[in-house]
Amino acid sequence: MALRNYVFMMIGKGYRPPQVATLQSEFFRTTVICVEDIDLACEEAAKLKGSDTQLIELCGAFKGEMVDKIIDAVDGTIGVGNMSMRDSERAKLMQAIG
Repeated sequence: MALRNYVFMMIGKGYRPPQVATLQSEFFRTTVICVEDIDLACEEAAKLKGSDTQLIELCGAFKGEMVDKIIDAVDGTIGVGNMSMRDSERAKLMQAIG
């Protein structure tokens, strides 16, 4: 089975209520969900249970226990990935945001 329904979740200040955008072609759907905190992230993830979502990819701001909470929120029914950055790239980000 090919990957055809993917969710990318970001966490950042000001995303209350959560903001959702969907991009879709005849072959693939990407949904971006932006939330303000881990509690909202878990609520949004739990809404995906029973849907045709195949993967939730979390932005690099989700660390350790936060990732575990998302996995728990979907009862392990959806694969959950977590992006990361190389140290050299993180340094560029930190320089850009001051």
